[in-house]
Amino acid sequence: MTPAEPHYGVSRPLVGAPLTDDWQHSVRRPLHLTFDDGPDPDWTPRVLDTLARYEATATFFVLGWRMREHPELIDDILLAGHDVELHGDAHLDHEIATLGELVEDTQNALGLLRDHGVIPQWWRIPFGRPGPHTAKLAEAHGVRIVGWDVDTHDWRGDRWLQQPAQVSDAAERGGVVLLHDAVAPGTPRTGADNTLELVSALLQHAGRHQVVALGLPPAQLAGPDIPTEPGPSPFGRSQAAMRSARAKDAGRQGLAPGDTEVQRPGKPAA
Repeated sequence: MTPAEPHYGVSRPLVGAPLTDDWQHSVRRPLHLTFDDGPDPDWTPRVLDTLARYEATATFFVLGWRMREHPELIDDILLAGHDVELHGDAHLDHEIATLGELVEDTQNALGLLRDHGVIPQWWRIPFGRPGPHTAKLAEAHGVRIVGWDVDTHDWRGDRWLQQPAQVSDAAERGGVVLLHDAVAPGTPRTGADNTLELVSALLQHAGRHQVVALGLPPAQLAGPDIPTEPGPSPFGRSQAAMRSARAKDAGRQGLAPGDTEVQRPGKPAA
């Protein structure tokens, strides 16, 4: 396989290495660990090391601005056997972003993924909030929206002993678990060591119950067990709060609050 051959969202090629169908034949659902907001130079390699320790595979929903800063990490994720899928470029809130903003943001992210031979199949919407344009964009780009069964709230620093019963239930019975391999701006934690703890605990718990940890299946083969509707937003911020934050961002970049062209991270100023 050459670097130019597409991965179709995963690091396993469609030719020469058949995709596993464990999710179709296992008595229990697989455990699907999904990581948003990376890649991060400090934490993504540690997450990869932890997954390798348990011989588990996972799915990474990556951001374009982080890909620009650390493109080598996308290759590291793929070479380790994990899936890379679409999150966005600048983590726009689909509920309040304009169609033009979303089109540009999505195209930028998809272009960066193509540079790594990745054609995504899944789309994790930032904040878990689809907007009026989300479904049409997903259809246009041939991606399927995926939510989650349980939210670990690792973004705010929650550890294993703080997790609700639903999280350990997912490790016992399978399901899609939301995690983050980067520290997002504005979140209360300063590091992702709690995420490493959660990954280890989830995989240990899954192993005791003979639940296999796999990346998401190909979208065209995924059954109803994969949640296609985003769950409740882990941030729980109101639209008013998001509009206020967006106005402040525009002000810092010298734009009027009503302007639609908000500077993207990593995009040179005009």
